[in-house]
Amino acid sequence: MAGYVPTNVSMRFGPSFHGNRRAVRGMTTLAALAAIGALALPASAADRAGAPAPPANCAATTLPSGAFVAAGPGTPGIEDEFAEATLDGSVGVTPLTDILEFGTPPRPLRAGDSLRCTVDIRNRRTTPVTLRFSPHGILGSRARTGVGIRFVEPGDRDAAATAASWLHPAVPTITLRPRQLVHLPVTITVPERAPTGTVAGGIGIDLPRPPAGGSRESAAVGIESRVDSQFLLQVGGEGRPRLHLRDVRAPHLRWDRDPWTLRADLDNDGTLHATPTGRVRVRSPFGNTVTELAISDRPLLPGGRLRVARTWDGVPWFGIYRYDVRVGAAGRPGDTVARASGWFVALPPLWVLVLVGLGLVAAILAAMYRRRRERAWAQADDAAAHGDDEFDDELGDGFAP
Repeated sequence: MAGYVPTNVSMRFGPSFHGNRRAVRGMTTLAALAAIGALALPASAADRAGAPAPPANCAATTLPSGAFVAAGPGTPGIEDEFAEATLDGSVGVTPLTDILEFGTPPRPLRAGDSLRCTVDIRNRRTTPVTLRFSPHGILGSRARTGVGIRFVEPGDRDAAATAASWLHPAVPTITLRPRQLVHLPVTITVPERAPTGTVAGGIGIDLPRPPAGGSRESAAVGIESRVDSQFLLQVGGEGRPRLHLRDVRAPHLRWDRDPWTLRADLDNDGTLHATPTGRVRVRSPFGNTVTELAISDRPLLPGGRLRVARTWDGVPWFGIYRYDVRVGAAGRPGDTVARASGWFVALPPLWVLVLVGLGLVAAILAAMYRRRRERAWAQADDAAAHGDDEFDDELGDGFAP
């Protein structure tokens, strides 16, 4: 089903854990976002055609499999998957719901709005699993980890700027047998004095430790795992994303046909989230395009930062090239476009340069010797014309007239 990505991401730690909790959280958050980013990109035409259309009161919103459901009793619906579903030891969840508009006619969310979404969760373990649900907030981050977000618990002082208190799962826990699927209703209520722009939150789904024979990595550090279903909500106003490329880094000199890599920090200084899309274009001194490297990444929250890295593997042996970078927000062509440019020189391997250098030195010495010989011949001809016997004696019999 479109929108389903199996994840098993370490987020909590048991008493037997003796490692660096912060380091593990950073690595597991990055792994989670890699899965989320795959779903944040626009679906293919075939996926869109096969996806169920949302109800009329949710027009102009295209969602993954966690689509809107009509208002009604908040009872989770449990069903069995097909018998051939592979039991790969994972628990999968709809990881991202992007709510840009609501109501008829479509408009941003505003204070007092209440809607219900569903989160699809599948148990692909070989044993029953009891899931615990806990809402949390999400904010953009520019921390050095480079994942672009940080999680905020409902009791934190920054929680008011998130949707931590807006999300209400229908039940606190649920148990699924192997190959079972639950449609969990999640009610979203926008409070009074809600912040404007993109407000984000998520439902953390805590999983028990895998049984014997499960992940050796999880058993080694004694941790629980968590999967996450995230919600990006546009609330009021006419905000916009503002993307900027900062700290653009690319080598000016590339040796030995090594790959050429451009790195940069992409910041969102606006009030709305954006899904970055763009390209790195490399051109020759004559203006023709040599290559284009596509940029497409997961949604970037306001105040967040993504690490951009694109590599050109087919650099020629020699050349002088200019590059320019252009990154905009997918679906928002009128918003700010981040740009950067620069140049670099491609050089062949060192042994080639040594051979070329030796050839140039040999050519210069040969030219100097030839010029000296030509000058001697010219002096001999001049002496012969003036009958300079003394010069003839110095040159020797070979130059006598």
